[in-house]
Amino acid sequence: MIKRIKTALLAMACLAALPASANLIINGSFEDNDVQQGKWKWFYAEDVNGWNGSTIEIWDNFKGIDATEGNQFAELNAHSNGKKQFGIFQTFQTNVGQTYDVSFAYRARQSNKEAFEIGLSDSNDVSFFNQIMDDHIVGEWSFFKGSFVSTTSTTSLWFSTVNPYSGTVGNFIDNISVTSVNNVPAPTVWFLIVSALTGLFVFKKQRQRLNR
Repeated sequence: MIKRIKTALLAMACLAALPASANLIINGSFEDNDVQQGKWKWFYAEDVNGWNGSTIEIWDNFKGIDATEGNQFAELNAHSNGKKQFGIFQTFQTNVGQTYDVSFAYRARQSNKEAFEIGLSDSNDVSFFNQIMDDHIVGEWSFFKGSFVSTTSTTSLWFSTVNPYSGTVGNFIDNISVTSVNNVPAPTVWFLIVSALTGLFVFKKQRQRLNR
């Protein structure tokens, strides 16, 4: 029995030792451009590490609003963009056939009617996923999580304003992450766990029978 316990613990330790996937999004929490605490500042997207697109407004506890990760977050409806739609995106390396998880936090600033669109595009700039996010509320962070299978060697994740379309107030985003889904552990590892635990279960049943 002790041998089986050790085997089970060893197998479980192997699972625990599997490395967590790194975030493929650079500066997903908008921490790299330091903003004074209690303030906000706008940047051209190309001046924000990892990102491209229109302007980006970054807050650091301005109006007492805390980030979900780190100290800073972005407002998608940023400083004046010439009455144009706001949008930011980031392109990252992917492996064809690999599954990836996507997650981020979002929050309304002024109205529960605020909305933005999230999308994914392949290396040919063909969009294969898009969704309107219109369920966020003022005073509370919401969280999105989804997954996709890559079909090209690069993928782009983008965010675009919907409501307000060009106004400068609305749609906070934070803690943006894309990670590859780890492969299922080798069958032999699972076999060790199942076998060891099954052995413990059988042993317990046998003892119960003997004690009757």
